[in-house]
Amino acid sequence: MLAAILAAVLGTTPVLGISCYDGDTCTADLYIGYGIVLSNQKLRLCDIQAPEVRGKRKADGLRSRDALTERLREGPVWWEPVLNKQGKELKGKYGRWLGWLYVDEVDLNEWMVRSELAKPYMKCPR
Repeated sequence: MLAAILAAVLGTTPVLGISCYDGDTCTADLYIGYGIVLSNQKLRLCDIQAPEVRGKRKADGLRSRDALTERLREGPVWWEPVLNKQGKELKGKYGRWLGWLYVDEVDLNEWMVRSELAKPYMKCPR
């Protein structure tokens, strides 16, 4: 119940489990309240572009993903979705939910850029 109240006040969704494919794409179980969990939701972190885990920049991509994964272990994880004017969550062109990840109060999308693990990209409306 507390998680649902916090989510309503903060506009975020508690993340119960998460794994990351690379530094800007994760799969998560999102708690939406009243005991309901949306499992295996694909998330695309807004405002950043991380190196791919395949191809020429594979080593950079793995370093980016691993650093994000370590930060996600540091505390409660929250997801803030991008909302359209009607308040509906938005998906990107590959069907992934768009938004921001937080550990405690740290914006991980922003942290990835500050830590030089990703570049600024695709500004999403807040």
